[in-house]
Amino acid sequence: MPKTYTINKEESGKIGESRKRNHDKQVEKRLYAVQLRGEGKRNAEIAEQLETSSDMIANTIFERK
Repeated sequence: MPKTYTINKEESGKIGESRKRNHDKQVEKRLYAVQLRGEGKRNAEIAEQLETSSDMIANTIFERK
């Protein structure tokens, strides 16, 4: 079973700050996905926000096995 990580609001805010300094679009997408997860969003909601599929979020961003 894959390890589950919990991201609290404070950590989510720090990720948001990191996003402001980032210039790599792929890193930006991953940081945003993690930030949204920290805000309590589900894969479907994150996928909608990033204009991608839930499977891509689960398999690529959060690397579900």
